[in-house]
Parts: sequence; structure tokens; C-alpha cells
Amino acid sequence: GDSGTSAHVFSDEACGAYKLLTSNHSSVKEIAVMGNAVALGSKSPIFEARVSITGTPHADDIIIIGLVDERHDTVDSISHAAIFRMEGANQNILIETDDDTTNNDDLDTGSDWVSTTYYKFKIDMSDLADVKFFIDGVRQLSTTSLNMAEAKNTLFRPIVEVQCSSGEIAQANVDYISVLWKRS
Repeated sequence: GDSGTSAHVFSDEACGAYKLLTSNHSSVKEIAVMGNAVALGSKSPIFEARVSITGTPHADDIIIIGLVDERHDTVDSISHAAIFRMEGANQNILIETDDDTTNNDDLDTGSDWVSTTYYKFKIDMSDLADVKFFIDGVRQLSTTSLNMAEAKNTLFRPIVEVQCSSGEIAQANVDYISVLWKRS
């Protein structure tokens, strides 16, 4: 739900990006791009998005990018997810998976985001016993097993969401979102 002022606009320039804008006041702002296409976990979905974030994060700010079964005002209440997560007053890029049985929260990739820089975020769920995350083509946490085997019957949809309580994260720019999966 959106309890503050937000806007969703396309850039009107050539090769522009979809902009998730927040206004600068103290109420909570939640803005999201959520696709209508859904992919069954057993169909080996592969998510990719190119996104930049503009602004300075504060303690209660959260950004998620990836695949979820549903959006929720409290990100930790999402029961099935494979997401990149940026949270709090730092630039850490975290990974989180949850199949409602195995929950891996806030695993630090060691990579940090820089305001206005585009990153290509990729999540490969072709093997649910070993979900893989990539930033700009580089596998993250390659020695960590991220098992989501219990999500084989879950319908996932893409999401890019900003939850901003301070108004300092001005926008997320979404260049593209792609989700591919097996059709047979």
C-alpha cells in the first residue's frame, strides 16, 4: 500500500527509463513496478533487471529487486522470494531467498551500490537447489548454497520496490525487467 505521495512515470527521452519517484516529506512512501507475468518455480525462471538508485539511504529505507510470490508492506513477511535487497543507512547489496521453509536473510554480497549507477541484477532459478545471483555478470556468494526447492509450485512475479520513510531516496530508474522460463 502507498501511504505517501508517489509517482510512476516513463522518461520522455529517447532510450529512457521507467522512474519510480518519491516526494520529499516524512511519511512512508512505497512504490513498485510489479509485473503481471508469473513464472512457476519448477519452470526454471531467470530474472534480470537493469536498475539505478538515486539518493542517500537512511535507516528505514528498503529497496528490493527480484522475484516474489506477492508484495507486502513488510518485506520480511513475503513468504516466497529471491531478491536483491538494499536496506538501511549504507550501500550494501544484500541477497535474500525464502521458500517458506528455508529462509536466507540479508546475505551481504560484498558489493555496494553507488547513487545514479546502473547495475544489471540477475537471479537464475534454473536449479532450485542452488539459486544463483549475479551483479553485472559476476556471480555473488558462489560458495553459498541458496536452496529454494520448496518453491517449485510457487508462482513468482517480478518486482522492483522502494520503501522510503525519509524522502532521501528520490527515485529508482528501471531500464528493463526480463523474466524467462521454460514453456513446456
